[in-house]
Amino acid sequence: MRPLILATPHIGAIQAPFVKSFVDMVQKMAADGIDFTVEHTYRENITFARNRLATIALRKKSNIFFVDDDMVFDPDLYEKVYDRFEQLNSYNIHEKLEKEVKPLAGIVGALTFIRSEPHWPSMFNHTTDGEKFNPIVPWEPGEIVKCTAVGMAATLVSYEAMRAVATKSEIRNDIFGLFDNFNGWGEDVRFCTRAGNMGYGVFVDTGILVKHLVTKEIGYGDFAAFQQDSNRGAIKFMEQKKYENKRKTVSAA
Repeated sequence: MRPLILATPHIGAIQAPFVKSFVDMVQKMAADGIDFTVEHTYRENITFARNRLATIALRKKSNIFFVDDDMVFDPDLYEKVYDRFEQLNSYNIHEKLEKEVKPLAGIVGALTFIRSEPHWPSMFNHTTDGEKFNPIVPWEPGEIVKCTAVGMAATLVSYEAMRAVATKSEIRNDIFGLFDNFNGWGEDVRFCTRAGNMGYGVFVDTGILVKHLVTKEIGYGDFAAFQQDSNRGAIKFMEQKKYENKRKTVSAA
């Protein structure tokens, strides 16, 4: 088992619910004998922050688990994500996916939801033309979704996937350039797309729920409520915008 960097980029004020979630998780990880180091950045551009934290992981030949400071989660969050990561890399499901990747999973995330309405799940697939990304809906409860990209808010990235993507930063000489926002879709989507192109699978375990901390905790219930609203429903909205939902899925069994 590789060592782990538990990484949090702090952008603004740190809220008490996150602190409690984080401390509870760290205490459980330590009690369970997990080999990890905590790393933070403070008030730095999110792209630079993720690159700085990923550079630390690369230099230490470690996996990295990003957990953003506006999330609320259970103490066993990391261990659940890691268990899924290990499962996806240990049993043969290539035939189900109809595609070989190496290793099968390079990026595995918990299910989070975007802050703003309609609170889309932070898991995405390319459109057919490959120019845009669509949120993936619907999904089965507990489904493991193979996707093009996932938000980094509660996500495990393997050392191998980072090493495959890492290049010399064109802007900073002290960090690697893994994350960028050149396509305008966000540094996390861009990184996942590049890792996927290098053969590293991207997955979301929808059975692991994490809430987004804004003025309230945004989670599945907020997405579901928006979806059921006849005037604003997310599914209806997607149909109107002709969003696509072509994807491969993996059973959680």
